[in-house]
Amino acid sequence: MEGEIVVYQKPTAPLSIGQLLDSGFRLYRDCFKNALPLALGLGFLPAAVALLIELLFGGDSADMGYLVAQLVSGLFGVVVMMVLSPALIKLIDTEASGTVISSGEAVRVGLGMALRFTLTWILYSLALMVGFLLLIVPGVILGVSLSMSFYAVVLDDKGAADALRHSRMLTRGSWWRLAGIYTIMAFVYMALYGMLFFLVGAFGAFADWTFLADPVTAAWFNLANGLISAFIIPLTYGIGLAVYYDLELRRQGEDLAARIAATEPSAG
Repeated sequence: MEGEIVVYQKPTAPLSIGQLLDSGFRLYRDCFKNALPLALGLGFLPAAVALLIELLFGGDSADMGYLVAQLVSGLFGVVVMMVLSPALIKLIDTEASGTVISSGEAVRVGLGMALRFTLTWILYSLALMVGFLLLIVPGVILGVSLSMSFYAVVLDDKGAADALRHSRMLTRGSWWRLAGIYTIMAFVYMALYGMLFFLVGAFGAFADWTFLADPVTAAWFNLANGLISAFIIPLTYGIGLAVYYDLELRRQGEDLAARIAATEPSAG
């Protein structure tokens, strides 16, 4: 019917790039309400803690207590990311499957996966660092090839090294498709973040941008950035999950075709 809202459904066949993006945006729309509390925790909470520290210490870099507090704030941000990221991926995945879990249940899942997720992030970051040291191009190739590693940890219960291998296997033959999707999404993110930078730029035109040199003011800016990120993070994971489902369907199709070919009698 005209005007009817189409609810997200997991695909049963491989999708084109346009269909994948449409599927990811639809999943984002359907999961947004349930995903927002975790997304706020992921994007907003570390920035809020950092701002609190700046307000308490006044950005005095000569104060040892301030430096220790900054270190604790940074570690807190890492812990939040490594717990809430897998939690949010799991919550959106259950939304896609029609068996929605609560935010509390998702956080418990994230706590159980935090160590493996952290190890995966470390291996992924090391691979990219080595790749970019080798004249950038290998880093770009690895960034796309290993991009499904984090979803493999959450959805398929993979360990860190297995997750990277699984991602390379899934993305084999689909690198250019994924690079195209990520490029399109990069433009979407630039448009969304552009709203914040437009406002900051309008103010900076009068303040000569020196206002960002003040740690407290910069922390307020990061807080606004974190708030916008809370709306963008579920979109990132929604698109990522849509891509992961598609790649799994393609792999299953290839496996089926290989089994059929193996059972056919050879000619002659």
